Amino acid sequence: MKPALNDAGKVVFEPNPEQKPYIVFDDHREAPVGFGVKVSLTKKTYVIQRRVSSSERSVSEGKKPSSVLKVKVGNVSDFPSIDNAREVAGELVQTMITTKRNPNKIKRELYLAELTVSEAFAQYRNHLLGRTKPAKPNTLNVLNKAENRLKEWQNLRIKDLTGNEILRKFDEIASRARTAAEQTFRWANVAVKTCNRD
Repeated sequence: MKPALNDAGKVVFEPNPEQKPYIVFDDHREAPVGFGVKVSLTKKTYVIQRRVSSSERSVSEGKKPSSVLKVKVGNVSDFPSIDNAREVAGELVQTMITTKRNPNKIKRELYLAELTVSEAFAQYRNHLLGRTKPAKPNTLNVLNKAENRLKEWQNLRIKDLTGNEILRKFDEIASRARTAAEQTFRWANVAVKTCNRD
């Protein structure tokens, strides 16, 4: 079942045979506009949906275009009360208004930028081992070889690596074995992307 409004404007419950997720918005005076709970089959999540104006003006219309940002505040079970969730949502809204971006994406980018190369490889290795079907020893062996080829970077933060430095290292490895260079940077790229996704 899911809530809906009938013709008289009353809340009624109607069948939801496909069990599609739905959002119930909070109309409490302390709630930021667009704050609510997304209900799915397995969990309930506080969310905030806001229309924010873009910082650039639309040339053809002479006005700022806008887009809707959908941001996860957190799982309902992670908050002691809805008041706490409203407070966190309010802080997220301020970031949305100021940056015109998803605050969770900004947080992920900052986290990722602080990761070192060895931390990215370690997290990716844990991801491979923690899957339902864990990676085979041969896959882990190839990953270890790729990480070993970049061992001089192990303590460097990802954000500190420059394009020129990456190209120099690629050419250095490729001068000995082109395929090894391609594999090394493919593994490094996947490791960083996996950290960003998690």
